[in-house]
Amino acid sequence: MAHKPELPNEVWLETLTYLDYIDLKICTRVGKTFKSILSSAAFDEALFRSKVVTDLPIDPKKTRLHPVLPYLSYGCTNDIDDVTIGDVLKLLKETSVAGEHATSPPVKYLRVQIHRWRKVGVQNKNGVTVLQAMKAVCKFFGRTHKYGQTRADEMGDHTCWTGFNYVEVDPKGRLLLRAVYFDS
Repeated sequence: MAHKPELPNEVWLETLTYLDYIDLKICTRVGKTFKSILSSAAFDEALFRSKVVTDLPIDPKKTRLHPVLPYLSYGCTNDIDDVTIGDVLKLLKETSVAGEHATSPPVKYLRVQIHRWRKVGVQNKNGVTVLQAMKAVCKFFGRTHKYGQTRADEMGDHTCWTGFNYVEVDPKGRLLLRAVYFDS
């Protein structure tokens, strides 16, 4: 068995700061040392664990969407149990990503919008999570409106969308996640 060089945690900390979100998540599963280093506050922003922003307006140029948001897939007749991540079709609810903040820095309140339809508000005093943002979308498509139909009933079974594409700030200074590309 080869001997691994012992490096101080400070060297690992500096090295790991060059990795993106996906690589950092992989490193948390490498071993206890990496998991311990990555649990430090130095990685809170990169791993979507920062403190909630309370100041309005929010600067969209300084706000990052969670890296999984562009890859979420949703058929409008499905419920939250059927939301998947990308081509791997991993169920969102079965991942640790579901409980992570939807944005960095996290916000207490945001709105989501699919295509040009009505915006739906989501709030959590500890920061809106990826799962909560998706639940808002499911609620929007499942809500009964005129003639007793849901929006999903009105559009048909083949209607779906993949991922949030934009982050904007509305006129009141609140964050808005938008999914512009829609397939019907």
